[in-house]
Formats: sequence, C-alpha cells, structure tokens
Amino acid sequence: MKKINPILLSLASLIIGCKAIMPHKPANSAYSAVKGLHYSPSHESDINKGLSYIPSGTYLMGDSSSGRRSVTVSGFWMDATEVSNTEYKKFINWVRDSIAALQLNYYDVTAAGDTLIDWKRAANINYGSAEILSKLENILTINDRGRKTVDPKKLVYHMTGFDFKRFVLPENKDKPREQFMYSFEIPVYPDTLVWMRDFDYSNNEAMTRMYFSHPSYQNYPVVGVNWFQAMAYCNWRTMMLNNYLAEHNRPPETGFRLPTEAEWELAARAGRDSIFPWGKNSVNVSLTNTAAKKKKSFYLANIKDEIGDYTADGSLFPVRVDSYWPNDYGLYNMIGNVAEWTSSYYYPGSFNFQSQINPDVSVGLLQEKNSDLHNKVVKGGSWKDGSYFVRPGIRAYKEDSLSTSWIGFRCVINLSGDWK
Repeated sequence: MKKINPILLSLASLIIGCKAIMPHKPANSAYSAVKGLHYSPSHESDINKGLSYIPSGTYLMGDSSSGRRSVTVSGFWMDATEVSNTEYKKFINWVRDSIAALQLNYYDVTAAGDTLIDWKRAANINYGSAEILSKLENILTINDRGRKTVDPKKLVYHMTGFDFKRFVLPENKDKPREQFMYSFEIPVYPDTLVWMRDFDYSNNEAMTRMYFSHPSYQNYPVVGVNWFQAMAYCNWRTMMLNNYLAEHNRPPETGFRLPTEAEWELAARAGRDSIFPWGKNSVNVSLTNTAAKKKKSFYLANIKDEIGDYTADGSLFPVRVDSYWPNDYGLYNMIGNVAEWTSSYYYPGSFNFQSQINPDVSVGLLQEKNSDLHNKVVKGGSWKDGSYFVRPGIRAYKEDSLSTSWIGFRCVINLSGDWK
C-alpha cells in the first residue's frame, strides 16, 4: 500500500454535492504519454522524460505594440507539449479511484491519522460491476446513455500548499506558519460543454460528446480546464513525483507549476528576437510556406489565416499536441493550437514596476478566492486566432474560474542539477 498524505486527499472530497490535409510534423516526435507521471526504480530518467530544458536568458519581453523591456529569467524545465487529454485523464482517474476506494473501505487509518489507500485494489475497481456500483450510489449519476456512472461533479481534488507570497511580507514575519497554509476543494473534470457555450448558434455537439472522451482525441490538448484545475493538476503531479522520490530515499523537488508570463515568453522565443519565433517578421513567410500556400500545406502553427480561413492549415479545431515542428528548445505548439494559462496576474502596466530578474506579478493562492485579482495572463494564441494574437510578446487574459475550448496549459519545474 502506498501512503497518501491526508492533507492532499480528505473525506471532505466526498461531501461535495455534487482532414483532408494533416499538419506537418517530424517523423520522430518528442511526445510522451508519460511525461513524468509514472515512475519506477528502473526508469528514473522518466522524471524528465517529455520535458525540455530552457536555459537562463536575457531578452526583450513584450511586443512593440505594448512596449518592451529587457528581463533575465532563470533556467527551468518545461513540458515539450501541451498537457493532453490522456495525461489529464490520469489525474481524473486517480481522483476517481481515490474517492471510490474510500467509499469501498479500501484503506486504513494509522495511529498518526494518515490515510493509507490500498492502491492495488483501488486501481482494479470494476466500475461496470453492479455489485461495485451498488456501494458507490452516493457518487453516481445517469449519463446521456441512461447508464449509471461516476458523477463528474463528485470528482473533487483536495489541494493544499503553503502561501510563500504572503508569508514573506514584512507585516507577517511574526505570524505562525500554519496561517499561510491554503486548502481548496477543486472539481477537476473539464467542462466539455465549452464547445457549445463558446459559439452561439453553432452546431458543435459532436465535439462536446467526443473531444475529451473518444480515443481519437487522446493526444489532443485538454481544454475546458480553468486556471484552478490546471493548478490542481500541477499539485497532484508534484505529489506523484515526490512520493516516488521519498520511496527511493531521494530529496524532494520544488514541484510542477504553471510558468510565469516571463518564463513562457522566454521558452516560446527560444533565443530569437523577432515578431514570430521562426526568425522572420513577415506573417506570410513566418506562418506558412508561401510557395505551398495554395496547396494549404506546410503551416508552421495551427491558427486562423489572414482571410479568416480556420481550415487553411488542415484542421478546424485543435490538433495533436506534437503537431508541426518544435522550436529551437524542443517545444511543440507554443504558438497556436491552444492558448496556455500562466501563473501571472494580468495587470496592463506591470512592465513598469516588475523586477528585471525573473519578473512576475502574482498574488498568493490563499488570496485568490478573496480578491478581485482574478484575470490571469494567457499566452500563445490558439486555433481560432489570427497572426497578431499568436506573437510570443502579445498578452491576453482570462478570469481564472472560467474555461474555454481554446485554452489549455503545460507545466514547468525547477529540477535540481542532477537532471540536466
């Protein structure tokens, strides 16, 4: 049995009521369905599998339309691809199995109060068994096919952590550390209805029914995930990593997280200082191979073209997370496909006061649900955006509690030097 920290998973979780033309890509894809989610003693290299190292760098952050300034950012590791449906489902299934295991009494409680789930039994729960379902009645619902299934609204992750942002403030120096622990109950299932909600008077029911559930889309970027859900995924992934490291007498790592705006832009530019990250300033040259444009092929990103043709690149909606050529840092789809959440708070004038070293404007998680600082920076543009919005220096934003069919995310981590 593997130990589960009761701070990360609690019984409180149960109380919640609740182409014709394909995009061009290289033959040898860096995409990995593992990406640091499952570890084994014989495959320690999996810890940074699917991650690319982004070296420290100084660059001109921002865009000419909004102003630029020189900043320096420390090196870090970043997911080579956006988090896919398959990868996010691993998180959802872990939450589902954890809650079901508690319902089925597949756990023990130690004298210290730790909850120990029997993962051998939990991982083999037969959700098609009438006997099992009879014991899970209070977390079930009826799906659109009239069958009993686990209610997505009951899939709630108990996320905790320490709020360093507030802890370091001078006025808090004498306060006890426990006051700066945060604890959120976060429903983790994506909002699959975004495909219909985002577009008025549009027939997208097929995408609502299939995009997250059908195997054909397993390697496509997860969407319908808000900022808090992306943060919860990072929190869970950190727990998975550090549990493995503890089992093998290794020190913990800092953990997975969303990139800051400055980190994201450094990674997207990949050492180039131009409007687009391919070394050319012309939209026509940068986003397409003009000689082949009439054939609608060889696009370098999944975007809407200059005349509003969503399918010019061969796809109306998102494409696989490993589509097109990676940038010079080995990162796929930093431009287009889906826009990506960052950890940074959106403030129009932040360039005027944030530090030149690892610049960031954010508030502590403990304050997130009790403040009006809810707009988070979103970068990269998406499948529905034209060339202006996919420039690395352009800033967009979205309220952290909202989800869409065009925003996904990827994780970063400051791994120790052992992994370089």
